[in-house]
Amino acid sequence: MAVFLRDLRNANLMVFRDRLHAAQQEGELPPGADPRALAGYFAVVIQGMSQRARDGADATELAGVAAMAMTAWPGAAPGRGSPS
Repeated sequence: MAVFLRDLRNANLMVFRDRLHAAQQEGELPPGADPRALAGYFAVVIQGMSQRARDGADATELAGVAAMAMTAWPGAAPGRGSPS
């Protein structure tokens, strides 16, 4: 089971990385952004948020984490990603 879950997480990471690379090619992501690092960062954030949710974190806490993570997005303005 552990191998299956690891492979699933790695497959999701590769899909995310490939999509970010395509976004960069289409001008949706700045040329200096690193799709591989960005995909890895957000995979870790998503997996961590999933664990926090399993441990009882509420929607407000998770929204705060998501907003903070979005400040790492290339070209993000301060405050961008804050929940509305």
